[in-house]
Amino acid sequence: MSLEIAKKDLEDYMAGIKKDMPKISGNVAHMIASMLIGYRTGLYDRAIGRADKILGKIEKDESKSALKCAVSIIRAHSIELLPSQKSIRSEFNWEGHDPTKTFGVKLPEEKDCTFKPEDEKFYAIKLSKDEIKVPLEFKRDNALIFAYSTAYLFSIEDQRPLEEQVLGYVLQRIEYYQKEDA
Repeated sequence: MSLEIAKKDLEDYMAGIKKDMPKISGNVAHMIASMLIGYRTGLYDRAIGRADKILGKIEKDESKSALKCAVSIIRAHSIELLPSQKSIRSEFNWEGHDPTKTFGVKLPEEKDCTFKPEDEKFYAIKLSKDEIKVPLEFKRDNALIFAYSTAYLFSIEDQRPLEEQVLGYVLQRIEYYQKEDA
């Protein structure tokens, strides 16, 4: 399979879920884009911080349960990867605070999440339970693709940065499952 087929599959997926997706503000979509770009560029502290803000903004809205779960899954993986972050945190973050004091010596608490059966309609990758070889990776890939699609559809100004920083990885993940089916 090729990345072109994966790109077509992603476009079809986004067109198919657009009507079922809960509407979110451009601000929340921008934070999702920022979280994903941080995640993909190895700025896991930024990804965690953005995820916390997103969850704070949508936590009381049950219509966004799939989005909350997707963000929580990406946040949890960012926490796992945080010790491997090689970049030096900048002196000040966007809010003017010293980011080195964000976590101190204690990592943030992980919030495990599993998609509810009714949220599985947002899966880009649909496999039977027998076909899923690594359940955590399968869940993470679906969360990533759903979060990417949400940010892409609701934050027009972030489409280009998402395409430049995240799209290639999303397409690789889709292509991985296509190869598994072949």
